[in-house]
Amino acid sequence: MTDDYSRAVGEGAPGPQSGSAASDLDLRLVIPAVAVWIVTLVALLTPTAVAVTVVGVAGMVCVVATVAAVSGRVGWSSVGLVIVVGGLAAGCGAAVLLRVDAVADHPVARAAGQKVTATIIVRDDPVALGDHGQVRVTVDVVGMGTTAVRAGRSDLIGDSSEWAQVVPGLRTVSLVRIRPPRGHDLTVARLTAVGSPTVIGGPPRHHRIAAAVRERLQLLSAQALGREAGGLLPGLVLGDVSTLDPVVEEQFRAAGLTHLVAV
Repeated sequence: MTDDYSRAVGEGAPGPQSGSAASDLDLRLVIPAVAVWIVTLVALLTPTAVAVTVVGVAGMVCVVATVAAVSGRVGWSSVGLVIVVGGLAAGCGAAVLLRVDAVADHPVARAAGQKVTATIIVRDDPVALGDHGQVRVTVDVVGMGTTAVRAGRSDLIGDSSEWAQVVPGLRTVSLVRIRPPRGHDLTVARLTAVGSPTVIGGPPRHHRIAAAVRERLQLLSAQALGREAGGLLPGLVLGDVSTLDPVVEEQFRAAGLTHLVAV
C-alpha cells in the first residue's frame, strides 16, 4: 500500500519538465495584431490609392472566406484565422483612411501659412519645452474668425507666461499662425500663438475637479517628499509631469522609462 501511495504521489508531483506547458506562449493574437499594425502603417504612410487597394483586398479576403465557410466548402477551423485577420485589417484600415481624409480636408489644414483668430478648446495639460520659455498644448480648433468648424486636433506652441496655466476644457480665443502638421500624427495643424489667449468659457465641472485633484497632489507631494520625488509622484499616479525635475526627466528618458509617467 505504501508503494502504491508513493507511486501515485510520484506520478502526480511535478517533474522537471512539468512547467514546460505552462511556459508555452499563446501566440494566437500575434498574427491579427501584426496585420492591423501593417495596414495602419500602410494607410498612414502610402498614397491613398495604395492604401485603399490594400484595405479592399483585406475586405474581399474576409468576405470570400466567410462565404466559403458558410456554404460548407471549407471548415470554419480552416479559415477562421483568415476571416479574423481580414476583417480586422479591413476595418482598422478603413477607419484610419477616413481619419486621414478628414484631416486633409479640414479647414484649418487648408489655411496653413496664414494667421487667423481661432477659437480653441484645451484638451490636455501644457507641457514645458525645455528652457525655451514655451509650452506645447494639445487643443481642438472649433472656430476660425466668426466661422465655426468641426473640431480639429492640433498642437499649439505658446509662451509659458500666457499658456502654462490653461487647463483641459478651457475655451479660449487667440491669434495663431497655422503650419502644416508634423509627420503622420493625424493632427490637422501646428499652431503658434501670436497673441494672448482670451478666455470665453470655463472648463466643465469634471475638468475643474480633476485640476483640483492634480494641484492638491502636487502640493502634498512637494511638502512630503521634496522636489525630485515630489515632482515624480504626480507623474507616476496621474501622468502629470508639469513639476517633474528636468534631471529626473532626463534620467527616465535615458533609461527608457518615460512610459511610466505617461497616462
